[in-house]
Amino acid sequence: MHLRATSAGRFCIGTRDQVFRQAVAIAARAWDGNRGDPFFWALSGGSTPVEWYRWCVATGAINSALLGATGWFTSDERHVPLASEESNFGTADRSLLQPLGVSAARKHPWPVELHATACAIAFEERFRSLRRGDTAFDICFLGLGGDGHTASLFPGGELVKRNDATFFVAVEVPGKGCRLTITPRGLRACGAIVVMALGAGKREALARVLAEAGSIDETPARLLREMRDKVTWLVDPPAVDGIEGLW
Repeated sequence: MHLRATSAGRFCIGTRDQVFRQAVAIAARAWDGNRGDPFFWALSGGSTPVEWYRWCVATGAINSALLGATGWFTSDERHVPLASEESNFGTADRSLLQPLGVSAARKHPWPVELHATACAIAFEERFRSLRRGDTAFDICFLGLGGDGHTASLFPGGELVKRNDATFFVAVEVPGKGCRLTITPRGLRACGAIVVMALGAGKREALARVLAEAGSIDETPARLLREMRDKVTWLVDPPAVDGIEGLW
């Protein structure tokens, strides 16, 4: 893999298999430094994570000790039933957790049966009851949208401008309905953050994240620049082709 330190964090550039393997390795290192405490891993939505889930099942890349020590979450969620194909946690459960035999006690979906606001409150309360101290996930996986969004922090949305005291909220996203998401404060409280962005369709958004000038209102993923010391970007060559400073 090609490694590069940037103003937005560390970039790891490689093939699909290299990127997928690196994702597991980063999580394993985070867990290895956290032995004895509950290990909380937040997954993300999108097509690339589904590919990664299937790869993990096929290759057995997540060792049994890590698998058994982990509490599984998602960093954001659509307010839909878990059985829906649009559900981030439901998709992760069907594609990764169930095939790997993860017990129900280690699965922590958003309680989407509740009204959206009540769902976010209940999720936060449940999380706080499980977590010691004022920390969020040990490792938080995120995606990157072509519009520059990450988690459910969308361009022009109110959430990137707010200073929520909570780790999780419900937010109405114009044209996309209600989303349940980690907040900027929640991201700052995570131990490690991994953003997986593959394909040429991510190139423009990545260039905006890395640009010297820009706003988080237009490109919410630029928020991660202030957390660069704990952010790793896992990308393939088509995603960064032509972006100055990465090669």
